[in-house]
Amino acid sequence: MKNIKYLVFSALLITSSFTAFAADSTTTEKPKGNLSLATDLVSSYVWRGTALAGVSLQPTIGFDIAGFSVSAWGSTDFIYSLDGYSELDFTIGYSNWGASLSLTDYCWTNGLGNFDYFGAYTDNHYLEIGLGFDFGEYFEKVPIGISVNTMLYGATTTFPTYISIAYTYPVRGIVDLNAEVGAAIEKTGGFYSPNAGFSVTNVSLGASRVFDIKGKVDIVLKADIICNPAAVGTGFGSGPIHFVAGVGFSL
Repeated sequence: MKNIKYLVFSALLITSSFTAFAADSTTTEKPKGNLSLATDLVSSYVWRGTALAGVSLQPTIGFDIAGFSVSAWGSTDFIYSLDGYSELDFTIGYSNWGASLSLTDYCWTNGLGNFDYFGAYTDNHYLEIGLGFDFGEYFEKVPIGISVNTMLYGATTTFPTYISIAYTYPVRGIVDLNAEVGAAIEKTGGFYSPNAGFSVTNVSLGASRVFDIKGKVDIVLKADIICNPAAVGTGFGSGPIHFVAGVGFSL
């Protein structure tokens, strides 16, 4: 009987030790980062309701770990001349529980038609802070995301703010319908819209579909109709309405 009790006690001790070791290994395991690479080809580049360029190639590279992320995004149109458009943006951010915080440095072709990345910061760059919340992280039937973005520093001193509400509705698990309403708040106008104060600058409706190629590559087809109500009748932003189609590849 003593031998049986000893064996049982030993088994319990070994099991407890193994369980404690496994739990400790789990808690001390380092989080793994994720490196992503993607590129889009779009029929025109429309940003927050304003058309900036024609047919464009837009690559992205990013790295995220434990909610923190850093990424680089660019856009280059197919006009290889002084009239062409280029952009390079760097973003750092953190997201958790549906909430997100980001800081983005934008640099794009300036009003003189030059892409001068290493020129004077206040002539060629824009520094923006963004806050967002995705309700879909908590409520599956409420796939709504909201965001607020404000330019803090750089080539604009009027602190223009862009507020967006986006909605995604899956249709039979095949195609996603995407809708967005965006509005700007500006002191003087001229950044998102020709108007000072509050203006609705982006009303878009579109669809997208993702094709998963053997779990290694995602191909996305998308099309959007985008309207900037504030630009109707003004000629602001190369016209008030656009139909944009695109294809994207991501790893």
